[in-house]
Amino acid sequence: MDTPDRRHSRYTAQAVWTQQIREYLLAECQPVPERTLDVGCGTGVVTMELPGNVFGIDILLDDIRLATKVSPGPSYISADAFRIPFPSDSFDLVCCHFLLLWLHNPQTALQEMIRVLKPGKSLILFAEPDYGGRIDYPSPLEALGGLQQDALRKQGCDPELGRKLRSLLSVSGLNSVKTGVIGGEWTTDFSLPAEFTSEWETLISDLSGILSPDETTFYAELERKAWLDGTRILYVPTFFARGKKPEHIPSAANNGQLIVP
Repeated sequence: MDTPDRRHSRYTAQAVWTQQIREYLLAECQPVPERTLDVGCGTGVVTMELPGNVFGIDILLDDIRLATKVSPGPSYISADAFRIPFPSDSFDLVCCHFLLLWLHNPQTALQEMIRVLKPGKSLILFAEPDYGGRIDYPSPLEALGGLQQDALRKQGCDPELGRKLRSLLSVSGLNSVKTGVIGGEWTTDFSLPAEFTSEWETLISDLSGILSPDETTFYAELERKAWLDGTRILYVPTFFARGKKPEHIPSAANNGQLIVP
């Protein structure tokens, strides 16, 4: 069963994977943003690292409650990404991390993020995975990618959202759009990666009801051995994107009220 604590563990692992690209993208935001909004902030793992006076919103109230305890600093609000409770042109930076793949209409959510962004300021999508491009080696592990995609689709996720980021931003009216893919590298250190346990916790959650416990144990052991003998390759293309709100776009009518911490 998924819980706020388990989600926090998963969000923490994801934040480690994407730390370098976040630092790179944030360094490009000059001057340093005075007000920042993190949409779909979860338990605040990424939110607490963001610059300026930071707000985080998430639809899961339990995650917001946990965020106030484990990720102090920002102001957290339980709110929907499709109805952000701030006036138009409120923030110098709006961002999200592993969010759009879970939304039934990501284009609408992007337009709402752009609404609350000040003209000339940046929208940053730190990371959106593309499980359709997942690479698994040795070959007996290739089945894991397809199984995970099927499981995610059943949960309402778009497992191929990453490759769509450029298209989504290109039709959103933003300027200076840049998209890319986070790279991967593997060394000759024949040991289990630090995230092995957390990755399998995520897989077990995703594949519950699809694989039997015996099948899950089989694949977990197969992967463990592959890491230890130096043959394992696992790569999920994870896309990032950035764009700026044009100066000339007129502000939309305010939607909701400004919440002051």
